[in-house]
Amino acid sequence: MIAWRVVKLRVLPGHRLEVEFADGLRGVVDMSRDDFSGLFQPLADEAYFQLASIKEGVVAWPNGVDVASDAMYAEISGEPLMPHSTTTDAVCNVDATGEGTDINSIARIIALANATFSNQQKAMRWLRAKQIRFGGRSPIEVASTEQGARQVEQALGQLDEGYF
Repeated sequence: MIAWRVVKLRVLPGHRLEVEFADGLRGVVDMSRDDFSGLFQPLADEAYFQLASIKEGVVAWPNGVDVASDAMYAEISGEPLMPHSTTTDAVCNVDATGEGTDINSIARIIALANATFSNQQKAMRWLRAKQIRFGGRSPIEVASTEQGARQVEQALGQLDEGYF
């Protein structure tokens, strides 16, 4: 059982989500102070935010944007968010050319994202959100090769410098 898999959802007014996880943990995630930019921009509209639903254990919206369930779990439980095996298994692989990333590259990207966004939950949301600049793939997917990891690091640097 994956503890942070969302099994119940109720969308509350004020950009808040009441969620229950597979292990029974319940709580409210307040997204009212989030920066709804880029792919998250439609969520700024309260009516669109209300369209949230559960898709494969994740809170998602019709445009494909989702919220990192493990980050919500960490926020509600108060336990620190650690990269979990499904994330590291998905990105620490070898592609068709024989190139792959190692856990240190992924840890470096996660740390850089945390520093860029100054918020672990926002960082994980960004890392998992499909993005046009990465051909509709998420940064964590792109980072599955060393070249992709460099592209993600470059994008984070540009975000940090205010280019986006």
